[in-house]
Amino acid sequence: METALVLVGFIVVVVVFVWLKGVARRSLDRTVFNRSGHRQGVAAVKSKLVFEVPGSSAAQVVSSVVATLGYPTAATTVAATMIVSEESEAQVSFAYANRFSRSWVSTLSATDVGDGARGEYAVSSWHTSDGAPVAWKEMEIIAGRVGRVLEGVGATVTVTAPE
Repeated sequence: METALVLVGFIVVVVVFVWLKGVARRSLDRTVFNRSGHRQGVAAVKSKLVFEVPGSSAAQVVSSVVATLGYPTAATTVAATMIVSEESEAQVSFAYANRFSRSWVSTLSATDVGDGARGEYAVSSWHTSDGAPVAWKEMEIIAGRVGRVLEGVGATVTVTAPE
């Protein structure tokens, strides 16, 4: 009876050790696998579009971007989608969100200057998973769309990349 208990205890220790080793390996593999995503995600979060639009007001620039992109004002599905979360005359916030939460929020703000409008577009808040920003590829896609829309209204767009 004593030998059986020792044998069962030994088997339990071996099983727990093998399980912990597998968990550690999967965690390490995910971290190594996600290094590229981490690097690119950080770049997507830190990059910024700076623009200048001669001959247009800040309100015209913001309304043109919102109208051209055509995002809804509320997330009604479980799948994440882009929405306009807040809008004022000189600023608009976009969110990558679903019905329950927001993965990230970006903001386009513009100010009137003597001969037109000047402003910037950047990601303002985000969540991470395993150290990488959630939905960083979508951040890059939306930044590209905003840049193209701004160029379409006559803006000079400069992308500032992280160091």
